[in-house]
Amino acid sequence: MSAQILAPFLNAPVPSSFKTASTTSQASNTSNGQQSRGAAVRASALGSLSRSSSRSRGHRRKSINDDSLLTKEYMDLLGDGTVDQERMEKIRCLAQDRGIPGHVRKYIWPLLLSQCIRDRSREIETKELSDEQIAKISKRIRGELSRYHRRKNRRGLPSQPSSAVTPSTQAITPPHEQSSNPTSTNGSTSSSPTHSPPEPFIDATPVDLAVESTITSFLTVNPDIEYSPGMVYLALTLATWILLHTPPNPSLKNFDDPNLLLRDSFAGALSLFGQLPRLHPGPLPTTRHNSTLSLTSVTPQQSEAALFPATHRISKFLSTFRLVMPELASYFDDEGIGGWGDDWVGGWVGWFCAKELSGRGNDEIKARLWDIYFSYPRGLEGDEGGEGGGGPGEELHVFVCIALLKSCADALEVLEQSEIRTLLQQFPLVEDVEGILREAKRIKEQVAVAEKEEEEDYLARKSSGSRSGSEKAVSEKES
Repeated sequence: MSAQILAPFLNAPVPSSFKTASTTSQASNTSNGQQSRGAAVRASALGSLSRSSSRSRGHRRKSINDDSLLTKEYMDLLGDGTVDQERMEKIRCLAQDRGIPGHVRKYIWPLLLSQCIRDRSREIETKELSDEQIAKISKRIRGELSRYHRRKNRRGLPSQPSSAVTPSTQAITPPHEQSSNPTSTNGSTSSSPTHSPPEPFIDATPVDLAVESTITSFLTVNPDIEYSPGMVYLALTLATWILLHTPPNPSLKNFDDPNLLLRDSFAGALSLFGQLPRLHPGPLPTTRHNSTLSLTSVTPQQSEAALFPATHRISKFLSTFRLVMPELASYFDDEGIGGWGDDWVGGWVGWFCAKELSGRGNDEIKARLWDIYFSYPRGLEGDEGGEGGGGPGEELHVFVCIALLKSCADALEVLEQSEIRTLLQQFPLVEDVEGILREAKRIKEQVAVAEKEEEEDYLARKSSGSRSGSEKAVSEKES
């Protein structure tokens, strides 16, 4: 039943069972012929949302910028591959306002993320991962890639074209395999189940190997960082635009090695996403909204929250979610899915929807959002907007997440726990990304006003209480 109800949201054609009330009723009948009222309500909500999205598609889409003119602007700014500060600022403004053409992201994303790369050689103790540890990490990476391809196959998505990628075997072979198994180049097919179609795995092998090599190489030189499945989807997203798209000028200086671009971009994105510990952990910023977190959540220890900026972002998301959408947040509490430990919260907020916004259509939506996140300048450590408090791109993403939830709130409020998880872990097709961004900025402004008013009210009450206490003390002294 869950698969049928959620089908319109998983980038698949809307089934005929959602077209009319009569067929919806038939689809929601139980095996004994009795209609399931809850299933009918959920199907009706999802079907209504799907049809509404379809009808308004033409009205919500903005005119597409002329990619050729926009590409020319970027290429003129890139010049010979050496970009000064003035040109960098112009590139940032272009990325925020107009986005980046897909075949130019190979240059622009690494350029923007290069500002986030940190030299961590002095932060960690001198130690190395053993071959056995690297092999275990590679096995987990391949398992996650296999699950990704199985989901893609079930939903009938097109496989990645391998002809656009021609990395050398030496460049993409994971370090531990170069000595132990130099003839093996099929890292993904070895872990794929026998009942899965082999073709998509074979087609995507160059990208899979590049993803595996990127992650294992990074963890080898950063042994204090633990592997996370989110790394796979982060690397996959970067690889999609860095490896699989032919740029206008493939011989551009400083951009001729796509595997090096991928590895550097991965390191910069991890830092930007708050997935690397800070150089000098500071105290956890205190806010009176901390008390509004989900009662079912487990708040991380203060030292952990001070160490990883991503935890601050999750805290902000949970408190803002409860402030902006209290009814949905309460419903999530009832269903037990609104806390720190939920995968969808970590994926949405901690990894910028790298996994959740994927598939036909949403890959471009996610890339447009990341154009904006990457384009904000990264402040120096300890400065406002730097690693001490999170950059403006990270802050905007919190409100983008709220806007995405708001876009399908009516459907979420009638789904059951497992159905909600399925929808949130593979979000429905986002038709109007510019509308989501406008709504996110509007929510951000509203929250800022509400927090300011609440803060002023709190200070007024505190001041009034202090005066009352002083007057009472004086009165008692006089008597």
